[in-house]
Amino acid sequence: MENGTFVQIEYVGKIKESGEIFDLTYENLAKEKKIYNPNVKYGPITIIIGNKQILASLDGKIKEMTVGEKKTFILETKEAFGDRSADFIKTIPLSNFTKQNMHPQVGQFITLANNLQGRVVSVSSGRVKIDFNHPLAGKELEYDVVLNKIVDAPEEKVSAVFSYYSNAEAKSVSIDSAKGVAIIELPAGFELAQNGKKKISDEIIKHVSGVKEVSFVENFQK
Repeated sequence: MENGTFVQIEYVGKIKESGEIFDLTYENLAKEKKIYNPNVKYGPITIIIGNKQILASLDGKIKEMTVGEKKTFILETKEAFGDRSADFIKTIPLSNFTKQNMHPQVGQFITLANNLQGRVVSVSSGRVKIDFNHPLAGKELEYDVVLNKIVDAPEEKVSAVFSYYSNAEAKSVSIDSAKGVAIIELPAGFELAQNGKKKISDEIIKHVSGVKEVSFVENFQK
């Protein structure tokens, strides 16, 4: 497969050492393992090969698969989220948080102003220790992947891009091929920020042949 190919996949991601599942697309398995999250959208996902939507090492392995194939991949630490580093564990004065009416608790995830997210390790003596390592840093990962199909239809590609970047399903998608316009009807009550629309539009125009413009349609009823 070439970069830019749209593929529909299903997968289970596990920590190799413990077998703990940290990500999956199967709703029934999530319920069976008692890790179901009602806020997660389960089911097959469509990604674009080479578009940095998943780990680069996994992307490269999926690129070599064939339709209908199921494979298990082991990603070494360096292929996944790298080694843990003591440099990413920081101690911050508790007063920095209380000034903002924040009260850190051990185990809580906190996002700083620079969008850096970390987990609170300890709170004591007026100091907060936060671990900014990725939660899966230092872990070998195991992925069971099924390649369902290669997505060719332009409307499916547009739907896939919208779904990936908005975490929602478009009410409808159509393409005016004569004008090169992709028309996305947003689901009722769904709000999409302007920067979100720009990102989705840019990705569609870049990856869906023949599309030069994207139009978002919002319907309001009495």
